[in-house]
This record gives sequence, structure tokens and C-alpha cells, in this order.
Amino acid sequence: LQQRGYRTAALGKWHLGSAPHSRPRAQGFDQFFGWYSGWLDAYSHRYYTLGGNQGLIFHDLWRDDREVFEEPAYMTELLGREARAFLARQSAKQPFFLYLCFGAPHYSMMSPRQYLERFPATLPRDRREHLAMVAAVDDVAGHLVSQLSAQKLADNTVVVFVSDNGATREVRASHDGKPYAGGSNAPRRGYKQGLFEGGVNVPAILHAPGRVQPGVWRRPAMSMDLLPTLLVLADPGSVPPKDIDGHNLLAEPRREHERLFWSFGESRAVRMGDWKLILNPPNFPGEEVNTPVWLSDLEADPGEKVNLAAREPDRVRRMTELIREWERGL
Repeated sequence: LQQRGYRTAALGKWHLGSAPHSRPRAQGFDQFFGWYSGWLDAYSHRYYTLGGNQGLIFHDLWRDDREVFEEPAYMTELLGREARAFLARQSAKQPFFLYLCFGAPHYSMMSPRQYLERFPATLPRDRREHLAMVAAVDDVAGHLVSQLSAQKLADNTVVVFVSDNGATREVRASHDGKPYAGGSNAPRRGYKQGLFEGGVNVPAILHAPGRVQPGVWRRPAMSMDLLPTLLVLADPGSVPPKDIDGHNLLAEPRREHERLFWSFGESRAVRMGDWKLILNPPNFPGEEVNTPVWLSDLEADPGEKVNLAAREPDRVRRMTELIREWERGL
């Protein structure tokens, strides 16, 4: 997009490396404001580990390649300030691309009182904090959409809103040293760091006035599909590169993925149509699996409650070989 004349900015979490060649400015972004690590304290803007390596702590907030200090500003609101400033500099004369990656509701789990007070104090502490963090993100997103309208840019701007994974059960997200229970992936099974649908199936919104008709698309799509989709939206006459894995989500007729693969830790998964196989699924508190193979029919059982592996041994063998073939090609 930068090569096509777009003004480009990345705001928020980067988590793709801090070496000079890995930073946003080296990857097509004109400007960057955010952090390189996977998470940071929402007020001090410092990364620190919890658990075995208590000595690791460092400040991690940058504007382009220069370290900046903004504490004690709340990070979600700080990103809103930066995003509004970027949009204020834009006009219909030159296209722009803004990548805004909120930290919330990732740990550290904290939010200002003004958001907490929107929710009853009788709620469990972690749940109330989680809702408050989401409310802050929602406010910022709403202000940005309103700003697009005020600047008369809304009718020619594509907006994508998507999560990276489902809610977590990580102890480091909780306030009491127990598995975190502030988020919910119901009715789907599983959590972040697992390959059940609760960990990998997340909501997404694609808003493109005049290009996308209102409706719901319930077939699988992946984050890797955004690249070819956005390229075609930016230049309707273009053809996405053939050497990428994603599909243009707006192509007619719509093209579905024949196979989708996932990998996390020792777990592997493949989905073909409505059939999904997980090898070495992890155990979460209250959702123990205790089996190395889990096969589900997502059409009949979207919550992945029933393991069909014993009833479908041939399907398990075929799908397992597909996973092994995929691994060999990585």
C-alpha cells in the first residue's frame, strides 16, 4: 500500500521483532507509535515477566525509532489520541492505511474508574475488569468511526475489526493466582493457546461502503485473507499475488479454503469443510480432554463436545496425514 501512494501508520502492539529490519518503519509504515513486545503495563508502559524470571522489566514505548515516555496515560486512550491525530491529517486527496492494534483486553488487566463504574460492583473482579477494558476499546473505535464521518471520509474508507484469539485461562491474567475467568468464549469450547474453536474462532467485521453488502458470512476465513482482500479493495483491477496463502474474501463466486491448519506448542489441527481434527489438544481447568486425538463435526457440534475419532478412524488417518504433509512443507 505504501508503494501505491498510501500514507501508512502502525499504532499499538507490534510483536513482530525489534531488530531494525523487523520494525514497522522497515515494513512499509511511514510512522509507528507503540511497543515491540507482546504486552505491557497499561499505565507505566513497561514489559515485565511474571513467574520464573522476575528480573526482566523494561520500558517499551516508541515513536518511530525513538523511545518516548507517556506514563501514566492509559494505553487504550493513548492509542485513541494517536489514531485521531493521524486521521485528522488525512484527506480525500491521498489514500491512507491505519493499522491499530489495541493491547486490551490482553493482560495487564487494568482500566480507569470511568469504565469500571459502567458495570456492577457485584460482578466477579476479573469479569468486571475485562468488561471495562473492552468498553474502553469500544469507545475509541466508536470515536474513530465518527471522526471518519465528520471528515467526510467514511464512504470511501474500509474498516476491519477483528480479534487475534479467544479469551484466555492464563493465571497471569487473573488477580488471585487462579486460572483467569474474566473472559468467555461460550458456546465454543476452549481458550487462547488451544486449538478448539474457543481459541481460534473469533468475530470479525468488514465494512466497505458500496463494496460489501450487509450480511453474515459463516464459513471459515482467516487473518491471512485480509491481505489479498485489502489489495483488491485498494485497487479493484489488481490481482493478488499467487504465492500467498490467503483468499480475496470478496471474490465472486466466493472461494472457500479447502483445508485450514493450525499449530500451537505440541498441538496441531486441520479443518476440511465442517470436519476438524486436533492432535494433542491441551487441557484447560474444567475442560480436560485427556486424549491425543479429537475429531469434531462442526456443523452438527459447533461446541466440539463429542469426540468422533473412534467412529471415524479412516477420516482420522487421512486428516492426520494432511497435517504431517503440511508440517513437512513448512
